[in-house]
Amino acid sequence: MGVLWFLCEPSIRQMTGFPAPSYLFSEGGAELPEEFSKMYNDVLERLKAFEQKVLEIDDKPPPWASIPNFALKSAGASVLCAATSKAYKAKIKTVSVLGFQIRYPEALSASVVIEGKSELIPGNCWAFSGDQGNLTMVLSHPALVQHVTLGHISKRIAPTGSIPHAPNLFSVYGTETLDSAGIKLGTFHYNQEGEMFQNFIIPEELHALSKYVTLSIHSNWGDPTFTCVYSFWVHGALAS
Repeated sequence: MGVLWFLCEPSIRQMTGFPAPSYLFSEGGAELPEEFSKMYNDVLERLKAFEQKVLEIDDKPPPWASIPNFALKSAGASVLCAATSKAYKAKIKTVSVLGFQIRYPEALSASVVIEGKSELIPGNCWAFSGDQGNLTMVLSHPALVQHVTLGHISKRIAPTGSIPHAPNLFSVYGTETLDSAGIKLGTFHYNQEGEMFQNFIIPEELHALSKYVTLSIHSNWGDPTFTCVYSFWVHGALAS
């Protein structure tokens, strides 16, 4: 154990900000024996390689973030309001008109869900009343839907330390035209203990060409008042 500390102490001190041990300097201290010097350099190289590998993993985006998102507003996708639940107006806004203060409820549009944001901010979401609701999107292009990504803030950044408004059980439906019946692509479970963005794979036998996709939420994580949806992505292959 003493030899291991002898070899790793300089690196540990470097990572923690403590000054290097005196025996690494030739002046005023003992020189490192040749055998230990080789072992030390080998351990140091291994630590540097491991640190670089960790950095590369942290910086690498998830696979789904590097492929097309057919539910992206800036690429032409939109929300079909007629087939989408009404927004929950929890915020009260005050404006002054001719000296009179007018207060009215304000709510974010459902289109915030398809803005494709990679960072989620508490409160910057679309909310609907209760724990069941639908959001129907017109995709930017007809696509063979292969998987979807649902985003919500995590408990770590939630002001209350909990996310009872997050979706829990939900289903995804796809259809090529508004006149045709929607095809159920799958039912999934959003894990409140998981990452903010969670990807869900559509079974291959259910891959369907869709121009319209509906996110149907069946329950949330405990609050009967309203449910929040922060982000929803639709991935797949462009129709040939």
